[in-house]
Amino acid sequence: MTITKESFVDLQEKYEKVMKLMEDSKSDPENEPFLSKYSARQILIGMKANIENLIRTQSSEGQENLKLLAMLGAVYLYLGMVAIDTEEISTGKKHLEKCKEVVEKYQTKPEMILISLNMYNQFGILWSLREPDKSKFSSINRKSCI
Repeated sequence: MTITKESFVDLQEKYEKVMKLMEDSKSDPENEPFLSKYSARQILIGMKANIENLIRTQSSEGQENLKLLAMLGAVYLYLGMVAIDTEEISTGKKHLEKCKEVVEKYQTKPEMILISLNMYNQFGILWSLREPDKSKFSSINRKSCI
């Protein structure tokens, strides 16, 4: 089954809205410091459900499937970033681990390289918050993604 262009356009529009909310979060009111991040998270959760549904209707091979997996990896990455930014560290770790699970098999493909690099950077940030010594050596202990 081929995915319609409208599905990709819808996901692109939602992604752009998430990016705008992430940027707007810098000017959230002091009494609601994570307002924009929480709004972005809600959109990302909806995107995740849409992408997972599209993946279920696809064959397991092909360029469209790889593109959908890259999108799903990016959604998990941003969910992890939002969770870390909103001080939900263990939730952020779970999302980053799910991102790694999605992209690991394809991390050297052009569609996945930036997601993989950003994911590893976020793991470094995560570990710098939890275990600073581990963050210094995490790049030595993981497989190279390039």
